Formats: sequence, structure tokens, C-alpha cells
Amino acid sequence: MTQQANTEGSRRGDAVNYNVDISSKIIGRGSNSIVYPASLTGDDTKYVAKVLSSTDTKYQDKFVANISRLMALTGDGIHIILRPDRNGEIDIGGERKKCCIMKQMDKDCALYIDEINYKGIKGEDELKIEEDEFELPFGNEEAFKDPETIATAYTIILNVLKALDYLHKANIHKIDIHPYNILMSGKFDSNGFLLEPETLEVRLSDIWPEKEDRIMTGK
Repeated sequence: MTQQANTEGSRRGDAVNYNVDISSKIIGRGSNSIVYPASLTGDDTKYVAKVLSSTDTKYQDKFVANISRLMALTGDGIHIILRPDRNGEIDIGGERKKCCIMKQMDKDCALYIDEINYKGIKGEDELKIEEDEFELPFGNEEAFKDPETIATAYTIILNVLKALDYLHKANIHKIDIHPYNILMSGKFDSNGFLLEPETLEVRLSDIWPEKEDRIMTGK
């Protein structure tokens, strides 16, 4: 089932309707939101719609305010932030929901770590490894000694640090940093190895710039 997300850009009157597939596999889920695949007619870019599930009016207003502030960010470093393209609303189950539209990335860093972990132990028989067979995130240490993997890891870390520096300079400090919120795109092989380093994009997501969370002290 496809629903229309009615959105506004950063300029008033700049309205665009996106197609949001609410019947296919959910891309992601947070404590107060669900992420669905989205598309725009005549545009080959893959998008996602982050739909707010909360019905609390105060939280909805905060969601819209946060997204609007992120959309207004500019300057050097903005390309490392998963900045929403548009604010909007969508009808799901007869109820209007707040949403925002963003570019879809290929994978998150948690999936990338899993792919590298599994790479060195599959072998020719393609053994299926259950997640609980790894006691540590980097359980397969040999796989992470590959020079190309190390180089990719350094690139990811460097981009995350640049993103944090950009956000801190913008007085935004509420950032939920963990592997699921470090998103990546690029040309990877089936085992997770980066084929063309110049294609790697790294973007930080799930940023909430509420004013009350912007004050930091050394006390």
C-alpha cells in the first residue's frame, strides 16, 4: 500500500508529494517513529519517510521544530549530516501523522560490522553464523586486520568526528551516537568490503537540536 506524504521545503509554497510504501518492509524503527521507503515520481533517488508515531501534541510540535532547524543548517560539513529534505504529513490508518523525507542510505555501521565479522568465517561452504556466536562486536578479529577494512574504518571515524565538530559549532549537542545511527552508502561487495573508496558516503543521523539540550558545562 502506498500513501502520499504531503511535504513542504525550506521555502513556503514549495510543496511536493512523495510516495511512501507503508506495506513493504520497515527500514527502521525508533521509540517514537517508523521509517518507510519512499520515492518521488520522475526521480531515481531513493528516499525514506520518517513517520512520527507519537500522538502527543507537544512531542509533534518538537518534532517539526527540530526537523525545520536541521533543514536550515548550511555550511562546510553539512554533507556529513543526514539532513531532512522536507517536513510533512501522511495519512496512515485514517490518522494524519507528522513525517520528514530524507535520502536513503545503503546500510548502517552495525550492519557493516556484522558483514566484516561474518566474512572471515563463512568459507567456501557459506556457513550461516548466528549472532549469538559472537561475544564481542569484533569477535572475528582476523577479518578486521585487513588493510582495506582498516582504511574504511578510519574514514568512517574521521567523518563522524567531522560531523560532531560541525554540530558542536552549530550549538547542537544532543546526538545519539551508536553504530545504527552512523549511515553509509558506497560500492561494497557481498562480504561488506568497500570496492571503490571514493564512493563512500558517511552520514550521522538521529540528531535532536532542542534548545534545552544545548547547554554544556565543565562542572
